[in-house]
Amino acid sequence: MRVVGLQIGLSLLSAVLLFSSVPTFGLWPLMWIAVVPELLVALGASTPKRAFFYGWLTGAVAHGFAFYWMDGLLERFGHMSPIESLPIMGLLIAYQGLAFAFFSWGVRRAWQRTGWPLAVLAPLVMVAVEAKNLLQVQLHSFHVAAFPCRFRSLHEVGGHSLLDFLLYLQQIETEFLGGLIAVVRLLGERPADAGLQLR
Repeated sequence: MRVVGLQIGLSLLSAVLLFSSVPTFGLWPLMWIAVVPELLVALGASTPKRAFFYGWLTGAVAHGFAFYWMDGLLERFGHMSPIESLPIMGLLIAYQGLAFAFFSWGVRRAWQRTGWPLAVLAPLVMVAVEAKNLLQVQLHSFHVAAFPCRFRSLHEVGGHSLLDFLLYLQQIETEFLGGLIAVVRLLGERPADAGLQLR
């Protein structure tokens, strides 16, 4: 039970880092490390289904807080009562969480099967999730909004896929991951000799 609580806590930490990086909060540098806790949870999850759930939790909570204004928008401009707008917003947030669910599941499965370094797998999986047009606009809004203007020119050159690829590549290479490797070992659900391959 302690392990599940730790995994849920890390998933929620990742969600907090994600929604704190959007313009309303203005802590855009957090975007560089926001998905690292979720990656650790995905790799330490006992099954790929659990990795999927933890990824969904991260995505749903992040979108729920980042798009808190959606309820007011539906009420004001959609002329809906709260009883009508809250379930619609809930469905939208649950749906938006699926992108992070497929990301966590995909990283977990690809890492188990290939053993490739996370620096390669995580960016490729996220680009693949977005290439399937799954929530492209929502994920893209997180990432573009989090970058200062000088990084947005990358978007003009290579589109959102290049921007996301570089973002996830940076998150894997960050020093923050090195400090959190111990958390994966604490989870005790992966063999100690497997370790995380960073390069």
